[in-house]
Amino acid sequence: MLGKGRRPRACPFGRKTAQALDRYLRARAGHKEAHREELWLGLWGPVTESSIYQMLEKRANQAKIGHINTHLFRHSFAHTWLANGGQEGDLMRLAG
Repeated sequence: MLGKGRRPRACPFGRKTAQALDRYLRARAGHKEAHREELWLGLWGPVTESSIYQMLEKRANQAKIGHINTHLFRHSFAHTWLANGGQEGDLMRLAG
C-alpha cells in the first residue's frame, strides 16, 4: 500500500480480514470489470474517492448521524490506538 508521497505503508490485518479479502477476491473474479488493476470494484467499475464519499454520506444519512468525512475515521483510529496503549511510532508507520 502506498501512502502520502507514494511512500510504502504497512497494512497488517488479522485472520478475519484475510478471510473477507479472500471471499471478495473470489467474487471479484466474476465481475465484468475483473480485468482492471484496481482492487475495489463497484457495480459499474472501480470504486473512486467520489464513490467512497457518496457511500459514506448515504450511510451517515441512513444512520441519522449527520455529515461525516473520511478524516474522522483516521482521527478516531489514531485516538483509539493511543488510548489502548499503542505506540506513536507504530501509529506513524501505519497511518502516516
